[in-house]
Amino acid sequence: MIIRLISFILNISLCFSYTINYELDNNTFDFVNNNFYVKNSNGTISMNQSTYDIYRLEFIISDPKKINYEIKDIKWKKVDNIIFNLEDNNLVAIGDRFVYRGCSSSYVDIFPYKKIDNNFYYLESINLEFTIDDDMINSECQPSEDIINKSFFSNNSNYLNKMNEVDYIIITNGDLLGAAENLKNIHNDLNINIISVSSIYSLYSELDFEYAIREFIINEINNSPNLNYLLILGDETVVPPIYNGTVPSDDYYSSVNLFSANPQLSTGRIPVTNISDASSIIKKIEDYIDNLYFPLDNDNLWRMRINLISDDENNPNPNKYPELSHTENSHIIYEQIKENLIPYTFYGIDYQPIQNSDGLLHADLTSDLIENINSGAALINYIGHGDYNTLADERILELDRDINLFNIDNHKLPIWVVGTCSFGEYDGKDSMAEALLLSEKSSIAVVSTTRGIGETSNINYLTKFFNKINQYVEVYDDQSRLGDIYRNAKNNSSSEHLFHLFGDPALPLPFPKFDNIIDNQIPENLFIGANVSLDVGPYNGSINILGNEKNIIRFYEEGDSINYKNKGQSIYKGDFYQNVCFTTPIDASQCQDCARAYVQIKDNPYNYFQNIMDLNIEYDQDELEDIINQDILGPQIEFYTQDYRQLFNQDNIFENSFIIVKITDYSGINLMDGLGHSIRYWIDNEQNQIIIDNDQFNYISSCDSTSIGEFKIESEKLYLGNNQLFVEAWDNFNNKTLSLINLNLENSSFKAYDVYNFPNPFKEETHFTFKISDYPSKAKISIFNLDGRRLRVIDNQDCINTFCSIFWDGKNSSGNYINNGTYIYHLELRNNNKIFKNLYKVTKLK
Repeated sequence: MIIRLISFILNISLCFSYTINYELDNNTFDFVNNNFYVKNSNGTISMNQSTYDIYRLEFIISDPKKINYEIKDIKWKKVDNIIFNLEDNNLVAIGDRFVYRGCSSSYVDIFPYKKIDNNFYYLESINLEFTIDDDMINSECQPSEDIINKSFFSNNSNYLNKMNEVDYIIITNGDLLGAAENLKNIHNDLNINIISVSSIYSLYSELDFEYAIREFIINEINNSPNLNYLLILGDETVVPPIYNGTVPSDDYYSSVNLFSANPQLSTGRIPVTNISDASSIIKKIEDYIDNLYFPLDNDNLWRMRINLISDDENNPNPNKYPELSHTENSHIIYEQIKENLIPYTFYGIDYQPIQNSDGLLHADLTSDLIENINSGAALINYIGHGDYNTLADERILELDRDINLFNIDNHKLPIWVVGTCSFGEYDGKDSMAEALLLSEKSSIAVVSTTRGIGETSNINYLTKFFNKINQYVEVYDDQSRLGDIYRNAKNNSSSEHLFHLFGDPALPLPFPKFDNIIDNQIPENLFIGANVSLDVGPYNGSINILGNEKNIIRFYEEGDSINYKNKGQSIYKGDFYQNVCFTTPIDASQCQDCARAYVQIKDNPYNYFQNIMDLNIEYDQDELEDIINQDILGPQIEFYTQDYRQLFNQDNIFENSFIIVKITDYSGINLMDGLGHSIRYWIDNEQNQIIIDNDQFNYISSCDSTSIGEFKIESEKLYLGNNQLFVEAWDNFNNKTLSLINLNLENSSFKAYDVYNFPNPFKEETHFTFKISDYPSKAKISIFNLDGRRLRVIDNQDCINTFCSIFWDGKNSSGNYINNGTYIYHLELRNNNKIFKNLYKVTKLK
């Protein structure tokens, strides 16, 4: 569907008229579980226990009666063999007047369905022409981005100087003002006003606390046309929310009126009670923003990764369909975003649950999900059952069990979007949404519901939310922040006030922006077994090339079925500079218009991307046989510490670290997971081998004579003491290597090991060498004779990685060479408050 809007403006004295041609075409329709979906709709209505997508247009108008329209062209499409109990509705309905940000406004709704003689039709295309005559528009109001006639109004508005305007208000109490000031310093591009609740209460002492806050905010909106963001810094005991019945909603602080949750400000809440927690979260925000502009590592594809999680089909109810809808709704989002971002699916339906005393569990899904999250993702969405501390009856994620397992490096933190029952119930409970926000390495913000929500309301909000994300990445000058996406996806429906943003509403979005990066010829075909070269111009960045999507159909005894897709396997994933070179694995399947390349450029403010869709995977039998016969050797496998010191048999590693496994091969490493050709590892003789997901393996070279890539193994996978670590890998021509290394895992206490000096004995000079369990550290070496008299001190030496070497010229503190003999040296290491000390011998012979 394409929506085109053309405005023709005529300004005549104080009375002006404009004609707007609104075209909507190429529409598609889907019906699921009493939900009527149309692509890219931006509103919903509920009737007769069914929910219908509609199109909602917003106008600035002094009187809705001054909106006139004419249908210039319209096409309907019949849906065969479906009869619905559809109430009669006007195709176009003009709503009542309301005031939004000082703008007199009205909605025009397009209802794209009708029924004739028990036949159902949906709107395939329409061309509407609106004519508006008005002379009573307030020139100082602030229109929303979605106003249809905004172009006329903006050209004639007279805003105050922005330097004197407030963009962002933070409301908190006196205890948290210091944390609010820290956030103000982070957003130095915004004009931020910080105010305490006590000051507000003194201004409006006649009102209850929550309504005093609302009165203050409404007055600020009227006085500051540029005001867009509101942060409530504190939980319900610090800043009380406004309740709709028993449901808290910060939407009502800035809503047009108290009867409609239509917020005028992008609002977030950080539900904390003390300065320590508040400062910790705001420091996390600062580090996150810094990493967006100055990345700490080479992995920028995390900004395109979207994890979609859905509940499984298990439920005591014999009717499977309501449970299958979790996966179907997740697939709707998958289809929405797959051309701009990379969707990763973690569907309970794809995993076999295990039975224990507490019921069914999804242990494998939990393990895969946490491992993937810890590698970095831009956003995580969950659809299914849950409560304030658990996702799904099968406990896919559980607060107490899993919160400490999140360990995301380099501030690549996800935005969590969880529209399940009470996941964000912060008032009176310690919810998982709060725990995710407080945890240092699990999330940067959470969009979640404070009470139970229906399946239909959830997916309706989510589709609008992800449409706004698509708009952000596709439109160059869309400068939306998280709060804008969250607010603009709301359209005054009855359930959207359930969604809260826990976090900073002015948080920059992580998603890259679209640009035409590759101007050179793009290959149409990837030949199996052959080298492929892609010229990306004078850029460095990251690329992920995916094979054919996997289409999955599942049938159930009750007659229910489900059909969905996942993204397919990686053919190649890694970093590049100017050129990308790789070999298409022989496990790839021949197909047409099936492969996709996600290309992201680094080192610019928006990390631009250009995705290449519909590549062919081709097969040339004769050429492939010649290539395979030239390569009969498997990959080379090497092991390194996290600071890239090579490990050898019987080497030591420590807890809370990781091992880097580097794999090298001329033809590249097979990532397709086909026919048992996965990268995998195991400890000792364990039968449960761990398969490395292809997205955990990253190429670090693309166009050299050999292809090099690596993945990590966390030390927690090993046992204290000696371990036999086996790693198996295949190249793209399916040659295998099985490598074994013996490693000794020691506890994480701060220490030095393998302490030697070389040479020993020495003639004139020597090097003291050792390995340390934690770095960077400071080293001090004191040399004594056998009588205990100190001869020399070598102090304040920097040890910046696990291996350290300190030079000694063989002289004492007076600058004279020491005599032949045996001496004692004392090694002292310091790392923050941790200290290691020990004595060793050194001998001089000449």
